[in-house]
Amino acid sequence: MQTKEICYLADNALTALIDQLASFDQGQLNLEPFKGSWTAGQVGEHMIMANSRFVEMINGAVADTERAPDQFVAQIRDDFSNYHIKMHAPDFVKPALTSYNKEYLIHSLNYIRTDLKRAITTLDLNMTCTSFAIPVMGYITRLEAVTFVIYHTKRHVHQLKNIQFSILNMQ
Repeated sequence: MQTKEICYLADNALTALIDQLASFDQGQLNLEPFKGSWTAGQVGEHMIMANSRFVEMINGAVADTERAPDQFVAQIRDDFSNYHIKMHAPDFVKPALTSYNKEYLIHSLNYIRTDLKRAITTLDLNMTCTSFAIPVMGYITRLEAVTFVIYHTKRHVHQLKNIQFSILNMQ
């Protein structure tokens, strides 16, 4: 993939997330749509927690890559695009059950989107990030980290649509 295409996909995914969160009113944002589900606010906070860490990782320490820089791209895409499997967030990116402010979430996600786009367009995406190893994959390249952000975000846009559908059917 070319840098321009990667930047477009990242911007598109994060814009869709921001737009979907913006479509909730402040009251709906913190409603639990069904037992055991995250609220839309929790999804937004989870995305801030996860995506900001990936942006930090992308901008952090790197080393030369000794394998194909896109080795895990298809696996990341396929795993996050499989909506038939339930995934569980690691504790360090699990949002608290609390009341979230929509404007704060949107502002934070816009900031992350800007930082990610800057990283995509100014850094060598073929380098391997060495500040954090992903379970199963180990150290991933910047390209794979951006791919993770894109498809992880798309997965949660899908989740937000389901949450909104459930809330609208409750009322």
